Amino acid sequence: MEKGQPVRLHRKGGCGNCRIRSAGMSRRYIFWRNSMPHQKFTACIEACNSCAVSCNHCAASCLREPDVAMMARCVALDIDCSAICQLAAAAMARGSEHIKAICALCAEICESCAKECGKHPMEHCQLCARDCRACAEQCRQMSAMA
Repeated sequence: MEKGQPVRLHRKGGCGNCRIRSAGMSRRYIFWRNSMPHQKFTACIEACNSCAVSCNHCAASCLREPDVAMMARCVALDIDCSAICQLAAAAMARGSEHIKAICALCAEICESCAKECGKHPMEHCQLCARDCRACAEQCRQMSAMA
């Protein structure tokens, strides 16, 4: 960076994810931390995001089935599972102090959703069950680690 060029911060005054230090000149430079909070949670975040997408797709597809009443529990669990997966991914991304509890609950709800979706022969339900099981496993590991 040349002298006279303004240094832009992604948020006025910096944030908790960066350190600002003087470089011995009148300008300030941003040095990102070596490890962002979410980096150690990458596999679990990806599993949660994938599960949330699968659950949303499954819920929408179930509502297009001929016997929607038969799919009511599946749709309800898909919605719950998607919501907790999104919460878990966000909590891990920001390094929340509640990761252990959130991931444990996420694993429980994902397992419940996987069991329900696994009962139905439709491809969207089977894919959802697979992603829910994968997410439940990642979240169990995370809640044991955190």
